Amino acid sequence: MSANLDRLISKIDPSKTIDLDERRANEAIAGFNWNKVTVDSFDEHKKCLADFMRELYSHEFLTGNIDFDTDFGYGLALQRLEREFTGNTLQTVYEIMSTGSEGGVYKILKSLGRLVAEEFSRNVIGAHVSEFWSGLSTNEKIAVSDEYVEKFIDILPQSVITDRIRLKANFPKVLENHPWMIKRLRSV
Repeated sequence: MSANLDRLISKIDPSKTIDLDERRANEAIAGFNWNKVTVDSFDEHKKCLADFMRELYSHEFLTGNIDFDTDFGYGLALQRLEREFTGNTLQTVYEIMSTGSEGGVYKILKSLGRLVAEEFSRNVIGAHVSEFWSGLSTNEKIAVSDEYVEKFIDILPQSVITDRIRLKANFPKVLENHPWMIKRLRSV
């Protein structure tokens, strides 16, 4: 396998991307000073989510305090939570946080931490793959996809192996999903 592909696979390894971002999110949850299972008002719910987004971003970006106003932080939180709590996200999240159902505030913060960690991981992995892919000629792109299949043939889905044309056409996406595949395999 080419040294460049080896370097990319190393850079996007789950331990250096996904696991790292998950650990940072868990540190943000552990360090977040919210000692209640529920919120008492809509304003408290809004403040809790905005404050937690500040905490999360401070851990993910490793910059210490990140400051943005409550409305902005709350909007960031709701945008991420929409991926998990579809429909009327605001109402669903507020009800869970105000009633304590399904784990209350902790459930929402844990979900938000996981969603933000996943977003950060996908962005970092995507940037590494894009940088790698844009530096290759057309012939190198074809060769590297063949090398990848040879190296990982034992763990790739059969549909990927048998449809090499689709694989080559979508190879950057295959690379972007590589760390997630490896993470799933390591958890078995």
